[in-house]
Amino acid sequence: MLDSGISRFLSHNDIGSGLYVQGFPHPCHVNDRFLRSLSHSLPMFLTLAWIYAVAMTTRAIVQEKEARLAQMMMMMGLKETVHRIAWFLSSLVPFLVSSSLLLLVLKFGKVLTNSDGVLLFIFLATFSMATVAQSLLLSTFFSQASLSSACAGIIYFLLYLPYSVSMVWQDQLTFSIRATLSMISTVAFGLGVECIADLEEQGSGAQWSNIALSPSEESSYSLLTSILFMLLDTVVYALATCYIESVFPGTGPSLHKVVFLLFELL
Repeated sequence: MLDSGISRFLSHNDIGSGLYVQGFPHPCHVNDRFLRSLSHSLPMFLTLAWIYAVAMTTRAIVQEKEARLAQMMMMMGLKETVHRIAWFLSSLVPFLVSSSLLLLVLKFGKVLTNSDGVLLFIFLATFSMATVAQSLLLSTFFSQASLSSACAGIIYFLLYLPYSVSMVWQDQLTFSIRATLSMISTVAFGLGVECIADLEEQGSGAQWSNIALSPSEESSYSLLTSILFMLLDTVVYALATCYIESVFPGTGPSLHKVVFLLFELL
């Protein structure tokens, strides 16, 4: 306007310069209803798909404990730490295979086309680690293999229910509430899937550059937060497993102090 006024004053002519409007460069908004419904249903589908694996993993561990095979191997010189790591790694492999197949469906099925494949695999692998650690923790509460397989599947599904309830109140959830609920690995996984879906709708997808950025202005919860909480859940489940197995070896409790685990770590 200032340039037009100066030109009009000096030339004594009314010069019509016109207007030129250009939109700010930004990816187009994607209204993908399938992607939005998938963000809410994928945690439930994966929970239902892994119920059998969790039940069988728990059953195998309890069956070995019931047959006293672990005690026999330790009498032959096997360290308890090596035994636990062996169970963790051998149980993790089927979950990683399942995660790889799911990743192929999501990428080549053109569901998450903009997201980084390596980042998605790390996200699924982290949830697999938390699920295996959770299975090892559940095995410490049972001494009968047949009972453990049935109860482990039910408990694993019940741990998904807090996420389904949080979906109803997701607009009122603060970061502290989300962080508290993320101490359950299935809830942290569900919140991470929501972040991936939001980033995919924005056109950028889940990338290493925005892994620590929240896709929503209402909360600072990001995909990195979800991954870190699932790693924290894995560590907490593993420490709880070591503590319970040390305090309650075999079938009967022993008189250990509450700070037994701290003495073991020191």
